[in-house]
Amino acid sequence: MRRNLWFFVALILWCSFALLPSQAQTLAAVDDRLESVSGRLHSISADIGRIVATMARLEKTTQAQQTQREVLLEELKQQQTQLRNTSNRTEAIQARLAEIEGEIMARRVVLAQQERRIATVADRLYREILLPAEQTRYLRDALGSFSLYLSENRENLRQLEQFEKEYRERLSDYHGSLDESLHIAEEIALKLKEIEGKLQQYQRTLRASETQLKALYGEKQSLEEDIAVLFETKKRLYQDVRDFSGFKGVLEPPATGKVQMAADGKGVYFSPRNDGRVYCIFDGEVVYRGAIPKYGSVLIVDHGGSYFSVYGGLVDILVQEGDKVYANELLGSSLRLYFEIRHRKETLDPRKWMKLEEL
Repeated sequence: MRRNLWFFVALILWCSFALLPSQAQTLAAVDDRLESVSGRLHSISADIGRIVATMARLEKTTQAQQTQREVLLEELKQQQTQLRNTSNRTEAIQARLAEIEGEIMARRVVLAQQERRIATVADRLYREILLPAEQTRYLRDALGSFSLYLSENRENLRQLEQFEKEYRERLSDYHGSLDESLHIAEEIALKLKEIEGKLQQYQRTLRASETQLKALYGEKQSLEEDIAVLFETKKRLYQDVRDFSGFKGVLEPPATGKVQMAADGKGVYFSPRNDGRVYCIFDGEVVYRGAIPKYGSVLIVDHGGSYFSVYGGLVDILVQEGDKVYANELLGSSLRLYFEIRHRKETLDPRKWMKLEEL
């Protein structure tokens, strides 16, 4: 692009020296090129702004996702700790339950043995019932002792069976807690996986945006350098040409925005954009600064050859009477600018001297 620009500038300079009478057209070509490059620069600046805004949003979203990721990791850590604790309790209860089941089995064996002994003693006592009481007393005492011992063992067995029931209920509760913790941990893991996917996508988008941004900044710098070269070329052409009449049809308007012809047909009214800034249309000297009825604060610039430009309705005027001013120099601002081009006492149609965007 730089090589093309230098070729364009060289061609313009050749035309300006080889065809001196058409330097106004050459300046117009420079202005067209400046407008094209400036338009591209504006577009790139807008793209850079959008990309920077998008990257800022992505970085903010990434930070929020990372914060959520840290919270979920902490929750997962707590669930894993709870799982380990519940698993340890479950194992302890299972071990204790196995002990209780062993004790129950042992008690039942003992009870069965005691019941057989009692049955034996009762049978003997029945067969020896006709014996004197003195001879069967020991059997009666043994039967009473066995019965008491049997009753105690049955009570112990009932308590063990109650313990078994309670431990099984607790074991069921722990199994439920384990299942719930596992389910929560799985949900957290799924959320973490989703967040990791988003973070990776954000990182890819940010890297692509950084690459695009780097390319745009490079192009912007190149365009800014091109604009500097074009302005220097335009400055040289202005130094070679001072005849206002040679710029008929290629002058830049004093403000951006739409215009409306004055009722008397002698001038135009601008509705300026860009903060209402008003620029000088050509090199010259300020020959009047003051107030004129109906037009407010007015500047008149003498461009030589009896050509004048008139700027009315100004505020924040930046130049004084007698100042040298140059094309595209900021004169002030206006909310509604009145503008004329005069040759001696004649008011000229500004539409023939510059491109205007009429209402």
